[in-house]
Amino acid sequence: MRCRRLSFFLLSGILLFGATSLSLARAPKVEKKVEKKAEKQTQPATAKSQPTPTRSSAIRERDGGTVRYVNRKGQTEVEVTSAISRKAIGNPEPVINRRDDGAPTITSPPPVAQANAPEVIIDIRRQKLRLVKGGRDLKEYPISTSRFGIGDRYHSYKTPVGRFKVDGKIGGNLPLGAVLKGGRFTGEVLRPNAPGRDPIVTRMIRLRGLEQRNANAYGRGIFIHGTPDEKSIGKAVSWGCVRMRSSDVIDLYARIGDGTSVTILAPEESPAPKSWFANLFSPDNETAAEEKTATASGT
Repeated sequence: MRCRRLSFFLLSGILLFGATSLSLARAPKVEKKVEKKAEKQTQPATAKSQPTPTRSSAIRERDGGTVRYVNRKGQTEVEVTSAISRKAIGNPEPVINRRDDGAPTITSPPPVAQANAPEVIIDIRRQKLRLVKGGRDLKEYPISTSRFGIGDRYHSYKTPVGRFKVDGKIGGNLPLGAVLKGGRFTGEVLRPNAPGRDPIVTRMIRLRGLEQRNANAYGRGIFIHGTPDEKSIGKAVSWGCVRMRSSDVIDLYARIGDGTSVTILAPEESPAPKSWFANLFSPDNETAAEEKTATASGT
């Protein structure tokens, strides 16, 4: 009986000694972990490095000719015009800058105007769109701007004014009257002045504002586009966009590309109408005469 008790006490002592040694060996490691955690909590917020957005750590979204990189934590937004778009419109490479908090931002510089590149001038007072090249009118089209006047506020349904550029084209191979919803062809084709219908049709040319007064234009979805309600063209009846006849928007679409300069003139910015005598010798009439000659000769 005594031998059993002695063996029991001896075994208990060995187990107790082993547990004590193990706890003493782990104590320094636990203390080090606690110290490191305390150091991280006491470090100043400014010491934290801002994450640099990369292709692998960013969400990629493509809008027409633009690629937008947004950091997964939502801390940095990087906007780069794609290489294809830059090549098409002659843009230089993006410029890397730094925000006040040290995070990098990459912004695409404004497009470089090419020599003799066509530009679009929209006159709200006259409800006309002019295609100009080298200071000379190439073509003039009747249009329709907003029934609510001019402005750039969201949900105002007004037409913004100022300087823009073309930033995306949709519908290049679609038939005249093709119905577009959300920028996609629905499969439906409408004839001009289809009763009771007024969707976007045929072509869509998206505009991006280049000034503070039209900074919301791209986000609002301001387009030059076709309409089946062609009988209303020439009147201010749209919901903010610039409407055109389907045949006219097809012609304009083929003549301009991404990066084309677009200017929308407010009514007070519209040039004064010319006298009948000045119109007689204006470039408009010269261009019209050339077009009539070309048509007659079958070219």
